[in-house]
Amino acid sequence: MADYFVCVLNDLNNKMFYSCNADGYVLLTGHVGMYGKSWGGFNGLQVAFEQPPALKAVISVYSTDDRYNDDVHYMGGCIVGNNMLSWSSSMLLRNAIPPHPQHVQDWKTLWLNRLKHSCKPWVKIWLTHQLRDSYWKHGSVCEDYSKLNNCAVLAIGGWTDGYTNAVFSLVNNIPSCKGLIGPWPHEWPDVGTPGPQIAYLDECLRWWDCHLKGIDNGASELPKMRAYLRDSISPTSYVSVWPGKWVDPNENTMSEAVFLLDNRSQKLLSADQTLGGSEGNDVRSIGGSCMAGMWGGDWLSWGIAGDLPSDQKFANAVSLCWASEPLVQDLCIVGSPTVECTISVADGTWGIVAARLCDVFPDGQVALVSYGLLNLTHRQGHDTGAVSELTPSQEYQVSIQLKVTGYTVPRGHQLQLCISPSYWPMAWPSRDNVTLSVITGPCTQSTLRVPVHVPSNTSASSKQHPLTATPRLGPDIPHTVIRPSGGKREVQLGLSSGKHLMSSVTDLGCIYLPENGTKFGEVWSDYYHIEENVPNSAKAICDRTFNIEWPRVGTKAKVVTHSEMWSDQKVFFLNNKLQAFVDDEAIFEDSWEDTIKRNFV
Repeated sequence: MADYFVCVLNDLNNKMFYSCNADGYVLLTGHVGMYGKSWGGFNGLQVAFEQPPALKAVISVYSTDDRYNDDVHYMGGCIVGNNMLSWSSSMLLRNAIPPHPQHVQDWKTLWLNRLKHSCKPWVKIWLTHQLRDSYWKHGSVCEDYSKLNNCAVLAIGGWTDGYTNAVFSLVNNIPSCKGLIGPWPHEWPDVGTPGPQIAYLDECLRWWDCHLKGIDNGASELPKMRAYLRDSISPTSYVSVWPGKWVDPNENTMSEAVFLLDNRSQKLLSADQTLGGSEGNDVRSIGGSCMAGMWGGDWLSWGIAGDLPSDQKFANAVSLCWASEPLVQDLCIVGSPTVECTISVADGTWGIVAARLCDVFPDGQVALVSYGLLNLTHRQGHDTGAVSELTPSQEYQVSIQLKVTGYTVPRGHQLQLCISPSYWPMAWPSRDNVTLSVITGPCTQSTLRVPVHVPSNTSASSKQHPLTATPRLGPDIPHTVIRPSGGKREVQLGLSSGKHLMSSVTDLGCIYLPENGTKFGEVWSDYYHIEENVPNSAKAICDRTFNIEWPRVGTKAKVVTHSEMWSDQKVFFLNNKLQAFVDDEAIFEDSWEDTIKRNFV
């Protein structure tokens, strides 16, 4: 198993009662809490699932309750094309980082042993499990939420991060869970951009004091959900501070707005309006252009320029779109919009559908509000017994769950739904280059359901538990910035060749730590190639480089990885390579070539 090993969870469970001191292990008498971001957030939920008696509270930041359907690997049964290989490549690199020569005897031998036995490309395992099998169910607490009923969970998410859906599902299924969602990316809530940042450590302290020490400080009476409702702003790939306000969505403030898709007028109609025509259904069809997804930003943002979605009007040109009339009042969306529509396909038996919810400005700008993916062979579920091919021209009623969001579409703007049969590179292309049709009319109903928050002049969270306090940060580790971090994302369209490229370069910078005399830097480069109308031309290439130097020791090391993934109609192809250097001399190299059969993906 590549990640979340059973043995690791067992170790965490077995050592829950213990603390290490100079004499060995001594039994603690108090309650235990766990917290962490991303991987650490996963672990907190997974250990709580095992129900160790001492574990009384968890703070889980940017995590998931469903490892198959809500992680960097698959979404709606589609491969997350711009994250699966990328994350595997990053972990291949990170697992190969050398030990410090001053702190480990015979460090080269230890490093070589690690390189030979512990460094493998995880993407092979993830692609071997293309359906929701036991591999993914392990570590997915959604398998039985009741196992977390006796643990107080604070679930934290960020609207510009990939891990946000779980906050809502955890809050809805665990009685003692509280949710908190801000505008943040995959960075801590007190430092991440877009801001505003919050006093995250104060939130943690209050949670621990209440649930570990039994101090009555109001943490148990917090609203079930505190969410940052973002204002509408012009689409941009980077935001320093996203304007908006904190709200407490609950059963008394939430309602649902229902819109009907009308193909004849190409509009979103309110539920009480009549669809155009009465003599039969209307059909709109579109082929799959790979350009539909190139403006959608990254699945997981780090707050770096280029991560966020840009103007959607370019994607809309190759999508089916329905827009409302200009809104007469603000539409405050908090939650997961759902599209239920009747579709059919031609020219194939496999296909995907991407749905985007957009905010159309009066001047024509289009901002992305939320999106969702569905592998149409998974329309009845992601398990082995649920997947099946499509029959060309047959009509299917499908439901597309969009990612949770908190966003105000203001009065005078239009709400827009856009549908396409491709969303590269976010979604790996389907095997078949199908034509997708959406059917509307009096004989069949296609709808958009939007969860709406009714604004309140008084907010319990803002009055009793302000989230606007200045963050209190711990002391920074002494360091010198040798090279600042930064990023660049570009789209190259081959107007004559039809060959397109999206590139993303993330420079994590280079710093020097004087305390242990270490200088290190890291660069990630991802390239996504595709040819128009040729879905099986898709190819992802990920390069990683990690440089580390110990000036006091007089030596340096480097780790380099190269990963490629592509497919034809029957199989996926993987190439991975790992190299290690000491003082510019190669000391290790390994490579892997794998072919994996496509299984309804």
